Amino acid sequence: MLGNGLGWITTVYYDDEMETPSKHQENNYYEALFTNSIDLFKAMDKTVTQYTVKIDKLFSPEARRFGMLLTVILECTFHFIFESQDLKAINPMIKQWAEQYVKLGEWARNCFDAEFPYMASDLKGGSFHNFAFENIRTTEELSLP
Repeated sequence: MLGNGLGWITTVYYDDEMETPSKHQENNYYEALFTNSIDLFKAMDKTVTQYTVKIDKLFSPEARRFGMLLTVILECTFHFIFESQDLKAINPMIKQWAEQYVKLGEWARNCFDAEFPYMASDLKGGSFHNFAFENIRTTEELSLP
């Protein structure tokens, strides 16, 4: 799916209401994204944290721009990191990401899955999914009387 990491996302994004094609369509943008996977993962973690705060504003212009940023950073990062299987360096950040993901309610998770299907597929089918939902069970067990 990732190929050489350049230009595989085919969705057209727009930077403003005038429907000007975004720089995210240019291959050199993807080249820059793939230069340092740890920095990408840190950017993804920050963006996911912002997503949990902004989920209720999906239909505003600000949220559409945020969705564009989220799509590019998260999908590129997940495919790059999980396909390269270089997970040791990012395990602490995966834990933070899991904690943010499990805080989303059912409606928010459904929106997330619909908005980012490739990434949702990765999350539901792999070690991240198992970690996230193990975290939910542990949290629920700790809250029992």
